[in-house]
Amino acid sequence: MIRKSLKTKFLFFFLLLFIGSSCNKNEETDPPKVLINKPFKGQSLKVGESFIVSGSAIDEKGIKSIQVKLLDAELNNPYVLVNRQYDDLLEVDFSFDCIVEDPMLQSGSFWIRVRVYNQQSVFTQEFVEVHLNELEKKLEKVLVITDEYQESIKVYELDRDSGINDQALLNLNGEFLFSALSSPFQQFYLGIEQGQQEMKAYELGEFENTFNVDVSMPYPVFTYVMIEEPYLYYSSGNGQIKGIDAFGLEKFSTAMNLDTFPQRFTFSSKYLLAACKTRAWERNVLKLHYRASGASIWRKSIAFDIVDVRPFSEGEFLLFGNEEGFTRIYIYDAEFNTLELKSEQSGELQEVAAAGEKRFLLEIEDECFVFQIEQDLYSPITFFEGTCNLKYESLMNELYGFCGTELFVLDMESLEPKEIYSFKASIRDIQFMYNK
Repeated sequence: MIRKSLKTKFLFFFLLLFIGSSCNKNEETDPPKVLINKPFKGQSLKVGESFIVSGSAIDEKGIKSIQVKLLDAELNNPYVLVNRQYDDLLEVDFSFDCIVEDPMLQSGSFWIRVRVYNQQSVFTQEFVEVHLNELEKKLEKVLVITDEYQESIKVYELDRDSGINDQALLNLNGEFLFSALSSPFQQFYLGIEQGQQEMKAYELGEFENTFNVDVSMPYPVFTYVMIEEPYLYYSSGNGQIKGIDAFGLEKFSTAMNLDTFPQRFTFSSKYLLAACKTRAWERNVLKLHYRASGASIWRKSIAFDIVDVRPFSEGEFLLFGNEEGFTRIYIYDAEFNTLELKSEQSGELQEVAAAGEKRFLLEIEDECFVFQIEQDLYSPITFFEGTCNLKYESLMNELYGFCGTELFVLDMESLEPKEIYSFKASIRDIQFMYNK
Protein backbone atom coordinates (compact mmCIF):
# COMPACT_ATOMS: atom_id res chain seq x y z
CA MET A 1 0.00 0.00 0.00
CA ILE A 2 2.86 2.35 0.88
CA ARG A 3 4.73 1.40 -2.34
CA LYS A 4 1.64 2.07 -4.42
CA SER A 5 1.17 5.47 -2.73
CA LEU A 6 4.83 6.39 -3.33
CA LYS A 7 4.58 5.28 -6.95
CA THR A 8 1.48 7.43 -7.43
CA LYS A 9 3.19 10.46 -5.88
CA PHE A 10 6.26 10.05 -8.12
CA LEU A 11 4.07 9.79 -11.21
CA PHE A 12 2.13 12.89 -10.17
CA PHE A 13 5.41 14.77 -9.52
CA PHE A 14 6.85 13.96 -12.96
CA LEU A 15 3.53 14.87 -14.57
CA LEU A 16 3.69 18.32 -12.97
CA LEU A 17 7.30 18.72 -14.16
CA PHE A 18 6.27 17.78 -17.70
CA ILE A 19 3.35 20.21 -17.70
CA GLY A 20 5.53 22.95 -16.28
CA SER A 21 8.30 22.42 -18.79
CA SER A 22 5.75 22.37 -21.62
CA CYS A 23 4.31 25.67 -20.46
CA ASN A 24 7.80 27.21 -20.23
CA LYS A 25 8.63 25.91 -23.71
CA ASN A 26 5.46 27.40 -25.17
CA GLU A 27 6.20 30.65 -23.35
CA GLU A 28 9.68 30.80 -24.92
CA THR A 29 8.55 30.00 -28.46
CA ASP A 30 5.34 32.00 -28.74
CA PRO A 31 5.88 34.21 -31.79
CA PRO A 32 5.06 37.92 -31.90
CA LYS A 33 1.78 39.13 -33.37
CA VAL A 34 1.82 41.45 -36.39
CA LEU A 35 -0.89 43.29 -38.33
CA ILE A 36 -0.33 45.10 -41.66
CA ASN A 37 -2.51 48.16 -42.33
CA LYS A 38 -0.75 49.49 -45.45
CA PRO A 39 -0.25 48.86 -48.30
CA PHE A 40 -3.66 47.45 -49.15
CA LYS A 41 -4.08 44.15 -50.96
CA GLY A 42 -3.73 44.74 -54.71
CA GLN A 43 -2.39 48.29 -54.26
CA SER A 44 -0.31 49.58 -57.19
CA LEU A 45 3.22 50.70 -56.39
CA LYS A 46 5.75 52.31 -58.70
CA VAL A 47 9.50 51.91 -58.95
CA GLY A 48 11.16 55.12 -57.81
CA GLU A 49 8.14 56.45 -55.89
CA SER A 50 7.72 56.22 -52.11
CA PHE A 51 4.91 54.34 -50.35
CA ILE A 52 3.97 53.60 -46.73
CA VAL A 53 4.22 50.24 -44.97
CA SER A 54 2.38 50.53 -41.64
CA GLY A 55 0.89 48.31 -38.98
CA SER A 56 1.43 47.09 -35.41
CA ALA A 57 3.46 44.39 -33.67
CA ILE A 58 3.08 42.96 -30.12
CA ASP A 59 5.22 40.56 -28.08
CA GLU A 60 5.29 39.95 -24.32
CA LYS A 61 9.06 39.49 -24.32
CA GLY A 62 9.79 42.59 -26.34
CA ILE A 63 10.24 43.38 -30.05
CA LYS A 64 13.81 42.97 -31.30
CA SER A 65 13.50 43.96 -34.97
CA ILE A 66 11.12 44.48 -37.89
CA GLN A 67 12.12 43.64 -41.44
CA VAL A 68 10.20 44.63 -44.58
CA LYS A 69 11.06 43.02 -47.91
CA LEU A 70 9.67 42.95 -51.42
CA LEU A 71 9.40 39.42 -52.88
CA ASP A 72 8.51 38.29 -56.38
CA ALA A 73 5.39 36.28 -57.23
CA GLU A 74 7.13 33.02 -56.18
CA LEU A 75 8.25 34.61 -52.86
CA ASN A 76 11.87 34.68 -54.05
CA ASN A 77 14.55 37.32 -54.76
CA PRO A 78 14.01 39.51 -51.69
CA TYR A 79 14.53 43.25 -52.05
CA VAL A 80 15.19 44.81 -48.63
CA LEU A 81 13.07 47.86 -47.84
CA VAL A 82 13.42 48.18 -44.04
CA ASN A 83 15.51 46.57 -41.28
CA ARG A 84 14.71 48.41 -38.04
CA GLN A 85 16.08 47.42 -34.61
CA TYR A 86 14.21 47.94 -31.30
CA ASP A 87 15.05 47.71 -27.60
CA ASP A 88 12.55 45.60 -25.63
CA LEU A 89 9.41 47.44 -26.74
CA LEU A 90 6.36 45.31 -25.96
CA GLU A 91 4.24 47.02 -28.61
CA VAL A 92 5.26 48.86 -31.78
CA ASP A 93 3.04 50.90 -34.11
CA PHE A 94 5.23 51.20 -37.20
CA SER A 95 5.01 53.37 -40.29
CA PHE A 96 7.89 53.12 -42.75
CA ASP A 97 8.45 55.32 -45.77
CA CYS A 98 9.69 52.85 -48.43
CA ILE A 99 10.92 53.13 -51.98
CA VAL A 100 11.87 50.52 -54.60
CA GLU A 101 14.84 51.94 -56.50
CA ASP A 102 15.95 48.94 -58.54
CA PRO A 103 15.44 50.01 -62.20
CA MET A 104 15.81 46.41 -63.37
CA LEU A 105 12.53 45.28 -61.77
CA GLN A 106 9.70 44.74 -64.23
CA SER A 107 5.95 45.23 -63.78
CA GLY A 108 4.00 42.40 -62.18
CA SER A 109 2.67 40.90 -58.95
CA PHE A 110 4.87 41.11 -55.87
CA TRP A 111 4.54 40.51 -52.13
CA ILE A 112 5.34 42.82 -49.23
CA ARG A 113 6.58 40.69 -46.34
CA VAL A 114 6.71 42.10 -42.81
CA ARG A 115 8.71 39.90 -40.43
CA VAL A 116 8.85 40.66 -36.67
CA TYR A 117 11.47 39.15 -34.31
CA ASN A 118 11.21 39.07 -30.51
CA GLN A 119 14.13 39.13 -28.05
CA GLN A 120 14.46 35.33 -28.30
CA SER A 121 14.84 35.70 -32.11
CA VAL A 122 11.50 33.97 -32.64
CA PHE A 123 9.68 35.58 -35.55
CA THR A 124 6.32 35.79 -37.23
CA GLN A 125 5.54 37.22 -40.66
CA GLU A 126 2.62 38.51 -42.68
CA PHE A 127 2.26 39.10 -46.42
CA VAL A 128 0.27 41.46 -48.59
CA GLU A 129 0.12 41.16 -52.38
CA VAL A 130 0.78 44.32 -54.42
CA HIS A 131 1.27 45.25 -58.07
CA LEU A 132 4.55 46.89 -59.03
CA ASN A 133 4.82 49.15 -62.07
CA GLU A 134 8.30 49.45 -63.54
CA LEU A 135 9.99 52.79 -63.86
CA GLU A 136 9.02 54.70 -66.96
CA LYS A 137 12.25 55.32 -68.81
CA LYS A 138 12.88 58.94 -69.77
CA LEU A 139 15.73 60.63 -71.58
CA GLU A 140 17.12 63.30 -69.26
CA LYS A 141 20.37 64.50 -70.80
CA VAL A 142 22.57 64.21 -73.84
CA LEU A 143 26.23 64.24 -72.84
CA VAL A 144 28.83 65.44 -75.33
CA ILE A 145 32.48 64.44 -74.87
CA THR A 146 35.15 66.59 -76.53
CA ASP A 147 38.88 66.05 -76.78
CA GLU A 148 41.12 69.11 -77.15
CA TYR A 149 44.39 68.23 -78.93
CA GLN A 150 44.40 64.82 -77.20
CA GLU A 151 45.28 66.55 -73.95
CA SER A 152 42.04 67.63 -72.27
CA ILE A 153 38.71 65.78 -72.12
CA LYS A 154 35.57 67.80 -71.39
CA VAL A 155 32.00 66.60 -70.88
CA TYR A 156 29.11 68.95 -71.69
CA GLU A 157 25.35 68.72 -71.41
CA LEU A 158 23.46 69.51 -74.60
CA ASP A 159 20.51 71.83 -74.01
CA ARG A 160 18.34 71.62 -77.12
CA ASP A 161 15.97 74.34 -75.92
CA SER A 162 18.35 77.13 -75.03
CA GLY A 163 21.54 76.00 -76.71
CA ILE A 164 24.77 74.50 -75.46
CA ASN A 165 25.83 74.84 -71.85
CA ASP A 166 29.31 76.38 -72.07
CA GLN A 167 30.15 75.20 -68.55
CA ALA A 168 31.75 71.74 -68.73
CA LEU A 169 30.39 69.16 -66.29
CA LEU A 170 33.75 67.39 -66.22
CA ASN A 171 37.26 68.49 -67.18
CA LEU A 172 40.14 65.98 -67.25
CA ASN A 173 43.71 65.88 -68.44
CA GLY A 174 44.58 62.97 -70.67
CA GLU A 175 43.77 61.37 -74.01
CA PHE A 176 40.27 60.09 -74.74
CA LEU A 177 39.96 56.30 -75.10
CA PHE A 178 36.23 55.58 -74.77
CA SER A 179 33.10 56.46 -72.85
CA ALA A 180 30.12 54.38 -71.74
CA LEU A 181 27.02 55.38 -69.80
CA SER A 182 25.48 52.87 -67.39
CA SER A 183 21.85 53.98 -67.26
CA PRO A 184 20.59 51.57 -64.53
CA PHE A 185 23.18 52.89 -62.10
CA GLN A 186 23.59 56.44 -63.44
CA GLN A 187 27.32 56.07 -63.79
CA PHE A 188 29.56 57.32 -66.53
CA TYR A 189 32.65 55.27 -67.42
CA LEU A 190 35.55 57.01 -69.14
CA GLY A 191 38.74 55.49 -70.50
CA ILE A 192 41.76 57.79 -70.23
CA GLU A 193 45.36 57.58 -71.39
CA GLN A 194 47.50 59.10 -68.64
CA GLY A 195 50.83 57.37 -69.05
CA GLN A 196 48.87 54.12 -68.79
CA GLN A 197 45.34 53.22 -69.72
CA GLU A 198 42.81 53.78 -66.95
CA MET A 199 39.09 53.28 -66.62
CA LYS A 200 37.28 55.60 -64.21
CA ALA A 201 33.62 55.73 -63.19
CA TYR A 202 31.84 58.98 -62.36
CA GLU A 203 28.52 59.47 -60.62
CA LEU A 204 26.44 61.64 -62.93
CA GLY A 205 25.71 64.94 -61.26
CA GLU A 206 28.37 64.19 -58.66
CA PHE A 207 31.47 63.77 -60.78
CA GLU A 208 33.79 64.02 -57.79
CA ASN A 209 32.63 60.53 -56.75
CA THR A 210 34.97 58.41 -58.84
CA PHE A 211 36.66 55.04 -58.66
CA ASN A 212 39.30 53.29 -60.72
CA VAL A 213 38.13 50.11 -62.38
CA ASP A 214 40.59 47.26 -61.93
CA VAL A 215 42.00 46.19 -65.29
CA SER A 216 44.58 43.58 -66.32
CA MET A 217 47.92 45.26 -66.79
CA PRO A 218 50.41 45.34 -68.44
CA TYR A 219 48.25 43.98 -71.27
CA PRO A 220 46.63 46.55 -73.56
CA VAL A 221 43.02 46.94 -72.50
CA PHE A 222 39.73 48.40 -73.71
CA THR A 223 39.76 46.81 -77.14
CA TYR A 224 35.99 47.19 -77.03
CA VAL A 225 33.59 48.48 -74.35
CA MET A 226 29.79 48.31 -74.21
CA ILE A 227 26.90 48.59 -71.79
CA GLU A 228 24.61 45.57 -71.70
CA GLU A 229 22.41 45.63 -68.61
CA PRO A 230 23.09 45.02 -65.85
CA TYR A 231 26.87 45.32 -66.36
CA LEU A 232 29.51 47.21 -68.28
CA TYR A 233 31.54 44.78 -70.40
CA TYR A 234 35.01 45.29 -71.83
CA SER A 235 37.61 43.17 -73.61
CA SER A 236 41.11 43.19 -72.21
CA GLY A 237 44.48 42.41 -73.69
CA ASN A 238 44.72 39.03 -71.99
CA GLY A 239 41.97 37.68 -74.24
CA GLN A 240 39.16 37.98 -71.70
CA ILE A 241 35.79 39.68 -71.77
CA LYS A 242 34.88 41.03 -68.34
CA GLY A 243 31.74 42.53 -66.83
CA ILE A 244 31.68 44.90 -63.87
CA ASP A 245 28.82 46.19 -61.74
CA ALA A 246 28.03 49.74 -60.63
CA PHE A 247 30.78 49.59 -57.98
CA GLY A 248 33.51 48.41 -60.33
CA LEU A 249 33.40 44.86 -58.98
CA GLU A 250 33.98 42.05 -61.45
CA LYS A 251 30.81 39.99 -61.94
CA PHE A 252 31.48 38.26 -65.25
CA SER A 253 34.53 36.86 -67.01
CA THR A 254 35.40 34.54 -69.83
CA ALA A 255 38.52 32.40 -69.54
CA MET A 256 41.91 34.00 -70.19
CA ASN A 257 43.21 33.23 -73.68
CA LEU A 258 46.42 34.91 -74.81
CA ASP A 259 46.06 33.48 -78.32
CA THR A 260 42.83 35.27 -79.32
CA PHE A 261 41.84 38.87 -78.65
CA PRO A 262 38.14 39.94 -78.75
CA GLN A 263 37.71 42.89 -81.12
CA ARG A 264 33.91 43.06 -81.09
CA PHE A 265 31.26 41.21 -79.12
CA THR A 266 27.50 41.29 -78.65
CA PHE A 267 24.75 39.46 -76.75
CA SER A 268 21.51 37.61 -77.17
CA SER A 269 19.48 36.51 -74.15
CA LYS A 270 21.43 33.24 -74.04
CA TYR A 271 24.76 33.78 -75.79
CA LEU A 272 27.77 36.06 -76.01
CA LEU A 273 29.33 36.10 -79.48
CA ALA A 274 32.87 37.48 -79.83
CA ALA A 275 34.78 38.23 -83.04
CA CYS A 276 38.48 37.77 -82.30
CA LYS A 277 41.89 38.06 -83.88
CA THR A 278 44.73 35.64 -83.26
CA ARG A 279 47.96 36.84 -81.66
CA ALA A 280 49.73 37.09 -85.02
CA TRP A 281 46.66 38.83 -86.52
CA GLU A 282 46.64 36.16 -89.23
CA ARG A 283 43.23 34.57 -88.62
CA ASN A 284 39.73 35.63 -87.67
CA VAL A 285 38.02 33.58 -84.99
CA LEU A 286 34.42 33.43 -83.78
CA LYS A 287 33.93 32.41 -80.15
CA LEU A 288 30.56 31.59 -78.60
CA HIS A 289 30.00 31.75 -74.82
CA TYR A 290 27.09 31.26 -72.49
CA ARG A 291 25.90 34.68 -71.37
CA ALA A 292 25.15 33.67 -67.79
CA SER A 293 28.46 32.00 -66.91
CA GLY A 294 30.90 33.11 -69.60
CA ALA A 295 31.80 29.47 -70.24
CA SER A 296 33.07 28.79 -73.76
CA ILE A 297 30.91 26.69 -76.07
CA TRP A 298 33.24 26.55 -79.09
CA ARG A 299 35.53 28.55 -81.38
CA LYS A 300 35.87 28.44 -85.16
CA SER A 301 38.10 30.08 -87.74
CA ILE A 302 36.38 32.05 -90.49
CA ALA A 303 37.59 33.27 -93.86
CA PHE A 304 36.42 36.88 -93.81
CA ASP A 305 37.54 39.85 -91.72
CA ILE A 306 34.80 40.89 -89.25
CA VAL A 307 34.26 44.62 -88.74
CA ASP A 308 31.24 44.40 -86.40
CA VAL A 309 28.74 41.98 -84.86
CA ARG A 310 25.14 42.82 -83.92
CA PRO A 311 22.16 40.86 -82.52
CA PHE A 312 19.56 39.97 -85.16
CA SER A 313 16.92 37.75 -83.56
CA GLU A 314 16.87 35.22 -80.72
CA GLY A 315 19.93 33.02 -81.19
CA GLU A 316 20.95 34.79 -84.42
CA PHE A 317 23.54 37.49 -85.09
CA LEU A 318 24.55 39.78 -87.94
CA LEU A 319 28.20 39.66 -88.96
CA PHE A 320 29.53 42.65 -90.95
CA GLY A 321 32.87 42.14 -92.67
CA ASN A 322 35.10 42.09 -95.71
CA GLU A 323 35.86 39.22 -98.06
CA GLU A 324 37.57 39.28 -101.47
CA GLY A 325 37.03 43.02 -101.99
CA PHE A 326 33.35 42.92 -101.02
CA THR A 327 31.41 44.13 -98.02
CA ARG A 328 29.48 41.07 -96.88
CA ILE A 329 26.77 40.68 -94.26
CA TYR A 330 26.13 37.23 -92.84
CA ILE A 331 23.44 35.88 -90.55
CA TYR A 332 24.97 33.55 -88.01
CA ASP A 333 22.71 30.98 -86.31
CA ALA A 334 24.24 30.13 -82.92
CA GLU A 335 21.94 27.15 -82.33
CA PHE A 336 22.94 25.34 -85.53
CA ASN A 337 26.39 26.94 -85.99
CA THR A 338 25.66 28.01 -89.56
CA LEU A 339 26.49 31.08 -91.65
CA GLU A 340 24.17 32.43 -94.33
CA LEU A 341 25.17 35.23 -96.68
CA LYS A 342 22.55 37.95 -96.34
CA SER A 343 23.90 40.67 -98.62
CA GLU A 344 27.01 42.02 -100.30
CA GLN A 345 28.29 45.27 -101.81
CA SER A 346 31.49 45.99 -103.67
CA GLY A 347 34.16 47.79 -101.69
CA GLU A 348 35.83 47.43 -98.27
CA LEU A 349 33.70 48.06 -95.18
CA GLN A 350 35.26 50.37 -92.60
CA GLU A 351 32.60 51.25 -90.00
CA VAL A 352 29.08 50.24 -88.98
CA ALA A 353 26.62 52.43 -87.05
CA ALA A 354 23.02 51.79 -86.02
CA ALA A 355 20.60 54.16 -87.77
CA GLY A 356 17.30 52.91 -86.38
CA GLU A 357 15.44 49.65 -85.92
CA LYS A 358 17.16 47.05 -88.17
CA ARG A 359 18.77 49.84 -90.17
CA PHE A 360 22.50 50.55 -90.36
CA LEU A 361 24.79 53.14 -91.82
CA LEU A 362 27.81 51.54 -93.49
CA GLU A 363 31.01 53.37 -94.37
CA ILE A 364 32.39 51.66 -97.48
CA GLU A 365 35.58 53.16 -98.90
CA ASP A 366 34.78 56.67 -97.66
CA GLU A 367 31.18 56.56 -98.89
CA CYS A 368 28.19 56.12 -96.59
CA PHE A 369 25.31 53.78 -97.38
CA VAL A 370 22.06 53.09 -95.56
CA PHE A 371 21.37 49.37 -95.28
CA GLN A 372 17.83 48.20 -94.42
CA ILE A 373 17.77 44.54 -93.36
CA GLU A 374 14.27 43.65 -94.50
CA GLN A 375 14.67 45.34 -97.89
CA ASP A 376 18.31 44.36 -98.52
CA LEU A 377 18.88 47.83 -99.98
CA TYR A 378 21.99 49.97 -100.15
CA SER A 379 21.01 53.62 -100.47
CA PRO A 380 24.02 55.97 -100.73
CA ILE A 381 23.80 59.28 -98.86
CA THR A 382 25.92 62.34 -99.45
CA PHE A 383 25.60 64.09 -96.12
CA PHE A 384 28.34 62.17 -94.29
CA GLU A 385 31.85 61.95 -95.61
CA GLY A 386 34.29 59.71 -93.82
CA THR A 387 33.73 58.00 -90.50
CA CYS A 388 30.16 57.10 -89.48
CA ASN A 389 29.92 58.93 -86.18
CA LEU A 390 26.31 58.07 -85.38
CA LYS A 391 24.42 57.36 -82.15
CA TYR A 392 20.85 56.07 -82.26
CA GLU A 393 18.60 56.89 -79.29
CA SER A 394 15.81 54.31 -79.37
CA LEU A 395 13.50 55.80 -76.72
CA MET A 396 12.87 59.01 -78.67
CA ASN A 397 13.68 57.33 -82.00
CA GLU A 398 16.28 59.97 -82.81
CA LEU A 399 19.57 59.80 -84.63
CA TYR A 400 22.55 61.95 -83.69
CA GLY A 401 25.66 62.45 -85.78
CA PHE A 402 28.88 64.31 -85.12
CA CYS A 403 31.80 65.36 -87.26
CA GLY A 404 34.65 67.58 -86.11
CA THR A 405 33.24 70.21 -83.76
CA GLU A 406 29.63 69.95 -84.96
CA LEU A 407 26.77 67.85 -83.58
CA PHE A 408 23.68 67.09 -85.68
CA VAL A 409 20.22 65.83 -84.89
CA LEU A 410 19.13 64.04 -88.06
CA ASP A 411 15.78 63.49 -89.69
CA MET A 412 15.05 59.76 -89.46
CA GLU A 413 13.70 59.52 -92.99
CA SER A 414 16.02 61.68 -95.04
CA LEU A 415 19.03 61.53 -92.68
CA GLU A 416 19.47 65.24 -93.31
CA PRO A 417 20.33 67.45 -90.30
CA LYS A 418 17.38 69.22 -88.68
CA GLU A 419 19.38 70.70 -85.75
CA ILE A 420 23.07 71.71 -85.68
CA TYR A 421 25.21 72.57 -82.63
CA SER A 422 28.84 73.71 -82.59
CA PHE A 423 31.49 73.06 -79.93
CA LYS A 424 34.93 74.53 -79.34
CA ALA A 425 36.79 71.22 -79.61
CA SER A 426 36.46 68.01 -81.60
CA ILE A 427 33.59 65.79 -80.50
CA ARG A 428 34.75 62.27 -79.63
CA ASP A 429 31.51 60.71 -78.38
CA ILE A 430 27.98 61.37 -77.17
CA GLN A 431 26.02 59.45 -74.54
CA PHE A 432 22.39 59.42 -73.38
CA MET A 433 21.50 59.78 -69.70
CA TYR A 434 18.20 58.28 -68.53
CA ASN A 435 16.33 58.67 -65.27
CA LYS A 436 16.99 56.29 -62.41
